[in-house]
Amino acid sequence: MIRNNQRRTPGRKISAIWLQWSHPAQRLAVIILAVGVTLGTGWWLNGLASISKWQIQASPEIKRQLQAELQAMESLDFVHSQPDRLKSVLLERIPDIATITIQRRLPDTLLIAAEPRQRLALWQNGEGAIYLVDEKGQPFRLRHANESTNLPILRVSKEKLIESTELMLQIKQQWPEWYTATSEMFDEQTGWKINLSHQQQWRIPFGLRARHDIEAVTELLKSKRWSQRYWRINTRLGDRWFFRPAEKGGLV
Repeated sequence: MIRNNQRRTPGRKISAIWLQWSHPAQRLAVIILAVGVTLGTGWWLNGLASISKWQIQASPEIKRQLQAELQAMESLDFVHSQPDRLKSVLLERIPDIATITIQRRLPDTLLIAAEPRQRLALWQNGEGAIYLVDEKGQPFRLRHANESTNLPILRVSKEKLIESTELMLQIKQQWPEWYTATSEMFDEQTGWKINLSHQQQWRIPFGLRARHDIEAVTELLKSKRWSQRYWRINTRLGDRWFFRPAEKGGLV
């Protein structure tokens, strides 16, 4: 038998290598290796970009709460410290924050600026729970036990909460002396009842007339005749107003 010695061409070598690596098990091994390298690199980079410090611009109380929350977090790696994600977490955990902005400064710093909610009043719901309410009429959290707030209490239905908040905000802005003196506001069948300091009480109608009557009463009480005493006042009838000295108590 005569055997011809022939040199293999490069093309045949490549084909042989391809056939060797085209086996399913070998292809799977290559894929697993590539995925492992990718995941390992990603994990390493994720940890490398972890947050280790932060700068916070906020009121002392909000700053204290933010620092406590950040320190308590299990992980502040690149994934968990993304500004949008972290913002959602902090707003949920600290309801006293109205707005917050978060920026990353490479390699490991967070820049945080937060504004607190403007507390306007307390609201007691139908079950007796007392919430803090902001200037938009949003009850944002329960009042803590023994928490000192020095705010008027809105003892109104949920349906009247927004309207009562709007009225209380206008009182605060236009007649701050009455806002400071207010202790409670109730929604009754025919209008608002507002209890103030020194046993004063106003019974005024709902709607736009409430603002008109408060303004008119305020001007009236500035006169010498009416400024010497504290009064219980009822303006709900519109054309007839009733005044009773506050020290005598009772309804007007």
